[in-house]
Amino acid sequence: MSDKRSHIRFISSGTVKIKTEGDAPKILEANLIDIGFRGFSVNLEEKIDAGTIVQFELITAAWKTPLI
Repeated sequence: MSDKRSHIRFISSGTVKIKTEGDAPKILEANLIDIGFRGFSVNLEEKIDAGTIVQFELITAAWKTPLI
C-alpha cells in the first residue's frame, strides 16, 4: 500500500492515555506506533468511532513529562 502522507512519520514507542468524550466517556491506554508533524498512530485494543472527540496524554522515553 502506498503512503500518501505529505510529512514524514517517525517510528516511536511509548504509551498514550486516551479519554473519550460523549455519553459514555472512557479512559483507554494505547501503544504508540509512530509520530509525525500532524499526528500520531497508536495500537488500541478497543475501537473508537470516527468523529469521537478525545483528549490524550502521550508519554515516550524521549519526553520524560507527558505531552498533553
